[in-house]
Amino acid sequence: MRWLCVLIACLLCPTLSAQSPARKQDDRISVRLSFGFDQIVAVERFAPLRLEFTSPVHHVVGEVIVTYAQDGSQTMSTRIPVTLAAGIPTPVDVIVCLPHFGTWIDVRVQDEGGRTRFRRRYTIAEADSRGNPEGFVPPALVQRRVTVLAVGLDDLREPAQQWARSLWAPSSPAAFFAESDQTLEFEQSYRVSVMAPERLFASWAAYDGVAAVVAPASAVSSLPERVRRALINWTLRGGELILIIDDASNAWRTWLPDGPAWD
Repeated sequence: MRWLCVLIACLLCPTLSAQSPARKQDDRISVRLSFGFDQIVAVERFAPLRLEFTSPVHHVVGEVIVTYAQDGSQTMSTRIPVTLAAGIPTPVDVIVCLPHFGTWIDVRVQDEGGRTRFRRRYTIAEADSRGNPEGFVPPALVQRRVTVLAVGLDDLREPAQQWARSLWAPSSPAAFFAESDQTLEFEQSYRVSVMAPERLFASWAAYDGVAAVVAPASAVSSLPERVRRALINWTLRGGELILIIDDASNAWRTWLPDGPAWD
């Protein structure tokens, strides 16, 4: 009987050892990166970076650390507290300011004990995408604000995509704007990005690289106060907010400055 137990143990060991790497792989945190609006980022301006983390097995409490080069000798690092619930995708918004020569960005998750639970460096230079994970799309770094953000205008989504494909094919967005900037017609120099109201950012700096925001008053009348305040602050800093009065309510008036002139 003892020899039979030993034999069974020997047979099971290779199987267990073969399953161990797979189990370890399933435990790893994954992340999806979304730069700017539809991956378009105006250089030397603030822009949003939305990180969507998934921790399949473990609950992680700690911080997200995002680091990228500012120039040849300096880097910028931002730390955001985070709680990753097991199996639930967790979005984390970070404001970045990518330089003209942006080449890489490093994303790390560190738990409360200081242990690194996830770390990956992404190459964002369009000419060199070696080492990037499958499915990662680097941002198109453009020299000026070219994005018109359409909030809640879903009917524009397909026309906007067709417009972009007709302008950019077969070149990339970054190459298109770099090579054609001086020859574009006025209306051809912009890209329309459609976003649902619930996905808007709660920081005015997220809209710094946007040329204009267009939204029906009904779509933005129920925004969370932090998001509404972010858009108002962006407008007060020179942003262009175009409201479409699409209902009979006076909700759009809440977007105007206080005072007798706006009664």
